[in-house]
Formats: sequence, C-alpha cells, structure tokens
Amino acid sequence: MALLLDPLFSPKSVAVIGASANQDRTGYKFTHELLMRFPGKVFPINPKGGEVDGRPMYKSMAEAGEPADLALILVNKKAALAAVTDCAVHGVKVGVMYTAGFGEMGEEGARIQQEMVRVANEHGMRLVGPNCMGVFSHPAGLNLTGEEIPGGDIALISQSGNIGFSLWYDAANYLHTGFSRFVGFGNQADIAVHEYIVYCADDPMSKIIVIYLEGLRPGSGLDFIRSASAAAKKKKAQKNSHSLHITNDSRRTKNCPAAVWHILLSLHLWRKKKYGDRAIDSSAVSPARHHAVSQTYREYRCKQAPSSLPYWRR
Repeated sequence: MALLLDPLFSPKSVAVIGASANQDRTGYKFTHELLMRFPGKVFPINPKGGEVDGRPMYKSMAEAGEPADLALILVNKKAALAAVTDCAVHGVKVGVMYTAGFGEMGEEGARIQQEMVRVANEHGMRLVGPNCMGVFSHPAGLNLTGEEIPGGDIALISQSGNIGFSLWYDAANYLHTGFSRFVGFGNQADIAVHEYIVYCADDPMSKIIVIYLEGLRPGSGLDFIRSASAAAKKKKAQKNSHSLHITNDSRRTKNCPAAVWHILLSLHLWRKKKYGDRAIDSSAVSPARHHAVSQTYREYRCKQAPSSLPYWRR
C-alpha cells in the first residue's frame, strides 16, 4: 500500500490543473512555487493556453504529451469532474482535489464526488480530498499547500487544514523543528486515513506521526485501528523513531489548534527525553496537563537549543 502513495509524496512530475498567468490567482501562486522550488517536471494546465513565468501552459494533459505522477486540481466545482477525467485518462497517478463543495455540501455534491472517484479509479488513479489543504513532502521538495512549512521529521496527517496552519507556525517559531510530510485529506472520498498511516509508518524520514481526525470513512474503522497499531510498533522498532499520536475533534479538543499544539509539544518532550514509544488518546489528557507540558517543553528547549540554530532543525 505504501508504494501506491509514492506518486503523492515522492512525485517526479506535477501538473497544475487550473494554472494561471494572473499573479492574483491561486493557480499562479501554486505554479510559481513549483517552478521555483520543485526539482521535477511541472506541467501548467489551462484550457486557454498561454504562458506562466515564461513557461508554456498546456490546454490539457493530452497536449502536455506525457503523464504526470501527481496533479493538483484547482478548478471550480463545475469543471472538477472533467478535470479528473482528463487526468485519469492520460495517466496521472494521483490527483489532489483542492476544490470544496462536494460531499460536505449535500446530495448533489456527494454524487459528483462519487463520480470523480469512480472515473479516477477506473483508470488506476487515486484521489486526495476533495475539500483538502494539499500535500507537503520535505524530502521531495514538494509543497502544494500555499504556505511556508518548516522541514523536519514529523508526519502530520490532518483532516483539517487549519490545524496544519497553526502547527507549521508554532513548529517554526517555538519548537525549532518541522515536518517531513503533510497531507490534508479532507473528505477522504477515495484514499482513507489508514492508507496515509501505512505510508508514514514505513517512511524513515518520519520519526513521529501526528494524526488529526474528525471522522472515519464508513467501513474503514477496523483498517484504521490495525494500521495505527502497526504504525506504533514500527516506529518503536525504527532507530530514533518513537511516537504515534492520534487526536480527534471531541469535546475536549474543540479548542484546536491549541490542543493539537500541546500534543505536539508533549510528543517532542517524550522523544527528546527518550521516554520511548507513546500512542495516546488526547481526549484523555486534561487541558491543565497540556499546559504543564507546554511550559515544561519551552523551558527544556531554552536549555537545549543554542541561539545559533536555524528557525527549524532539518
């Protein structure tokens, strides 16, 4: 299963469906970021053609002339199914559907979402999302989130993009650490959360796995439990790897992202002090305990990290 997600976290080529030459558009910002930083091939796709940053924009994946490992799909809801079809038919391995307004918005949206998954899977393509905040892979030089993310060794699998925003900022400014992988999986219409867990469990670049979960896809509960249990055991066995942490949107963690930040702090404290493997349900940890761990960790970091360290530790 882990190999099936290699095109997502280690792509050699990326297509931007909905690329734009207009610097005020999201399609330009993502395309520009990829052209500047991503080491692989980039295929900007816009049905009107044209250029972006001196590079040609193809009118379709067919015109691009070769398949992409990964496609970031930024088009509106009405054009989403056609975009998925174009990608799937022309060999794209994984699509990231950034667009919202599908299964979370009623029956019609759910119908379109189901059809997108059907078309994608029919041609061997997997789909992240829809209604997701993209993907980040530090080892691959890939950032499809639109935000600056510090590099490090934490894998964050989150159903909420807002959780990611808070943790990226706090990791850079308070923790002197960062992230190896991130995926905001949104509606998980196709790829379920347990598949991401399996990938990160086998990933030597991810020493800690943090999961923020609002709900499981129907019928995937047992797979989730098994993958989480296996991941905790694998991380314990891997050298310098220690932790799996799962939190959900329960009554005690409604004050997210602060609660999740405290979880991350506690994981780092346990890891740095070599407390070994931990798999913890944050709903069982009181807010007072989170605050105490936060304060302890800050004091610990001040003693351990010289001021000469960069704002993140790679």
